[in-house]
Amino acid sequence: MHSTPVTYRRIVAIALLVIAANILLPLQGLVDTAIMGHFPDPAYLSALGLSAAAFALLYASLNFLQYATSGLSAQALGNGDHGKIQRILWRALIIAALLAGIIIAAQAPIVRLAQWYFNANQHTGELIAEYMHTRMWGAAFELGIYCTIGWFAGQSKTVYLLIQQAILTSANIVLSLLLVYGFDLGIKGVALGTVFANTLAFSAGIVMVVRHQRQHQYHFLRPDWARIFRWTEIRAVLGLNRDLFIRTTMLVLCMSWFQRMGNQLGETILAANVILLWLLTIASYALDGIAVAAESLTGQSIGANDRQQLRNVIRRTTIASITAASLLTIIYALAFPHYLHLMTDIRDVARIAVEYRWWAILLPLAGVGGYLTDGYYFGATAAAPLRNAMLIIAMITLPLTWLLTHQFGNDGLWLAIYVFLLLRPIILAPRLKHHLYP
Repeated sequence: MHSTPVTYRRIVAIALLVIAANILLPLQGLVDTAIMGHFPDPAYLSALGLSAAAFALLYASLNFLQYATSGLSAQALGNGDHGKIQRILWRALIIAALLAGIIIAAQAPIVRLAQWYFNANQHTGELIAEYMHTRMWGAAFELGIYCTIGWFAGQSKTVYLLIQQAILTSANIVLSLLLVYGFDLGIKGVALGTVFANTLAFSAGIVMVVRHQRQHQYHFLRPDWARIFRWTEIRAVLGLNRDLFIRTTMLVLCMSWFQRMGNQLGETILAANVILLWLLTIASYALDGIAVAAESLTGQSIGANDRQQLRNVIRRTTIASITAASLLTIIYALAFPHYLHLMTDIRDVARIAVEYRWWAILLPLAGVGGYLTDGYYFGATAAAPLRNAMLIIAMITLPLTWLLTHQFGNDGLWLAIYVFLLLRPIILAPRLKHHLYP
């Protein structure tokens, strides 16, 4: 297949739209956090932070729906097979629906497990249960969005991705504000706003999928069911999804472990860390823009069997990522006082956040290598090394976090977060060439 040259203009064209879409994603969570942060009782803010961590562990563990769909569709596009591109999305949506059914059926034990895992007190635990039980009813739509986002990203259709994310974020913000302040539903209103917003965004995504497929003379709503359920293709997808599931579960287990250890330091420190860790979330979504460009262009280069283009992808996306991480760090340093004022007016929480601010401000530089190497491996659908690396990182990070937190308090917790971020490129980068050029 003929390959389109990889230029900085092309990387930026993909990345900027993804960055815009990804910046919108944490914005909805930031607004939810700000709403709870202005309640007089810090238990609301703590409950929202712990609930978000629980959903990160639950839903982000299923992010293989996005990553597998993205890598597979990128390679299919590089090979010019639009029928296969359609089948990839249908399989992902079927798996998402099955998983959503399991989540809804098992919601009671899932909530109890979250309350136990985060060692929540009675009041915070009740708020966690109220939020989680409500939000789980939108599981099918939330997981379905993972599928469509991955499908759009793999084909570099980042305009569609941005439109879907804009609908999700704007609807979530408006509905959360309306349900909390207009209908006085408290933390349940925040959860309901998320459910309704995901429903609208998923529906819009499917409309865009149907229109896009028509351009290539394919009817998405009349798929080739026989080929979708062909066992040889299903088996390959299940193997890829299994490895990515293990990888992502270990990743979010580490992130939730940081929240759990922070909870042991006290509710005020936990609330401050919730605000500071949003800077990591924002950085991850921003840097993920270039990582998605690296992922889609890597997959397309492999599908077209173009090694020179693949080398250009690696060189130019690396330069772009380091530049973006440096700019983010500067922005964080300059804007932190304004960010903190926006996020909370609880004096003790703000004081602790200021004390530990530099740990958070430098996060983009610490995390950039991990996001980028993940992008290359996703594009190559090389899931096994990602799985193995994250298992190693989890075995190191979990006990190390416990030790450092008990020895040095919140500074030890933040040091463990840095170890976690830096281990990813240290382990994955040396074997990158082997997996991209088999």
